[in-house]
Amino acid sequence: LDRIQALKVAIMEKIGRGDRDLEELERSLKKAETGLAQRLTPQLRRSRPRVDLARVQAALAQDQALIDIIVFQHYEENGKLVPWYGGIVVPQQGPPVWVPIGPSAALDDRIERLVACFARGGRGVIPFAVDDEKAVPLLRELADRFWKPLANVLPAEANRIVLSPDGASSFLPWGALLEEDNTFVAERWEITQIASGRDLVRPAAEDEVELRRQ
Repeated sequence: LDRIQALKVAIMEKIGRGDRDLEELERSLKKAETGLAQRLTPQLRRSRPRVDLARVQAALAQDQALIDIIVFQHYEENGKLVPWYGGIVVPQQGPPVWVPIGPSAALDDRIERLVACFARGGRGVIPFAVDDEKAVPLLRELADRFWKPLANVLPAEANRIVLSPDGASSFLPWGALLEEDNTFVAERWEITQIASGRDLVRPAAEDEVELRRQ
């Protein structure tokens, strides 16, 4: 996990410096993530409980909703498969809602450019000014194209969001996105990020056992 985190930081630093030569780092990151998944899969298959919708919803409070972001292959009319972002919105009660968001290439480009506005070549992050001419338009565009379609189907009472990102959306500062009325998403919703919806129903003791085994 430390290796994976270090590689992600290194990629963000390169993006911040405008360095596009990311192939070697991205290949190392994919190898590390694949290796970790291969090590954990046999143990998780033996130990993890069956997770269904009822158990996930039972773990949510009345004012909570789960948003699970997914990168999937969208079938276009010409027969071509194009990576897209989508989201599954799971309310505390009622059926989940599937929300197609859009092609990942364009959104990933905006996220990468936004990350570059934050990064300044070191390991620390220098906060941007609210009127920053590069960051603010990106925060508004990503709020409109990424967050708004999800927010439109959230229950009115859901003001605490449990978010499981995927792909480049893991680097997105969700709470800092700017809505149409020039307010931050975090002013209306409290957002907590998790790795997977499964984390809502797995006991903490089980996590500790898995970590000790590694």
